[in-house]
Amino acid sequence: MYDGMYAIEFQGRTGQSGVAILVLQKGRIFGHDGGVQYDGVCYPDPENFGQVIFDMNITVLKGTAIVQGIPPQPADYSYNTVVSVDPNSNVPFAIDTPYGPVAVKLIFLREIPASIAA
Repeated sequence: MYDGMYAIEFQGRTGQSGVAILVLQKGRIFGHDGGVQYDGVCYPDPENFGQVIFDMNITVLKGTAIVQGIPPQPADYSYNTVVSVDPNSNVPFAIDTPYGPVAVKLIFLREIPASIAA
């Protein structure tokens, strides 16, 4: 399926870039990049065979600048994003966010160890 640990490489319109780690397990997504938390659900895209919908709430922690060019803010803030991706492809794709587009590349790192996958 698509459960496992992934890296996401991302770049905003300002040229700033970063890397986050996401874990996909049993329809859930969670991850972090040091200043931004990623939480949500994932499920097969009924309209695009082989693709998976990522429906995520993204929380930017106070004091964190984001690659879309938004400077650090004095309080946490969140936004949602929904995107269909092919978890087996390393082809970059775009995500439109309320703060501007982000180019993303999803990279499979490893399976969830059987000893903790239950």
